[in-house]
Amino acid sequence: MSWRVGLLIAIAGGVLGADEALAQTVAPVPASDEQGVRCADDAFWRAFNACDAAAMADYFTEDVEFYQDLTGLTRTRSAVVASLIKGPCGTPGLHLRGES
Repeated sequence: MSWRVGLLIAIAGGVLGADEALAQTVAPVPASDEQGVRCADDAFWRAFNACDAAAMADYFTEDVEFYQDLTGLTRTRSAVVASLIKGPCGTPGLHLRGES
């Protein structure tokens, strides 16, 4: 068998195996987990729209990284919260909402 035939067999096997791996089902998320995430999401957006820096900070890890197309990369919890307070919270009448 030539190396080309061997390569084709290896590629075909990889492609067929990939189909099987992609076809696996994902376990459903328990309703309690989903409800917890939805509650946390709602609480974050309430804090965001109230410009409550301390409450917003609770939802970020210390090593958070946030990229915004106008301001670029912001790193750390305190820097991200300060950016949100200066930016969106500094815009009178702005009200954002999360969608799920």
